[in-house]
Amino acid sequence: MKYFNIGSETEIGGYPKLLRLGQSVELPEAIYRDAVHGGALLLTEEEFNGLGFTAEELEKYPTGGLQRFAPEAVREKLKAGGLIVHKMRTAEADKPEGEVNG
Repeated sequence: MKYFNIGSETEIGGYPKLLRLGQSVELPEAIYRDAVHGGALLLTEEEFNGLGFTAEELEKYPTGGLQRFAPEAVREKLKAGGLIVHKMRTAEADKPEGEVNG
């Protein structure tokens, strides 16, 4: 499945390094979940597209250093994406052991 980076530079062993906002990577679901629980900020394609980033925003604010200068609308999209990841992490943390990927 394809996932999209909304965080900072991210490395997931054996996969292309994620360097910019909106960069995508194909990952098995188990690797995606491990990466997210390890701190990566990755969204599904549907979740990412739902945030509504424009091509111009992705080009102008690809990294955290530039995102701090982004207009409030861009920062709100980043915040919303971070909340999606947070909800997934906490929902899985609340499941009994053995049910995380089920």
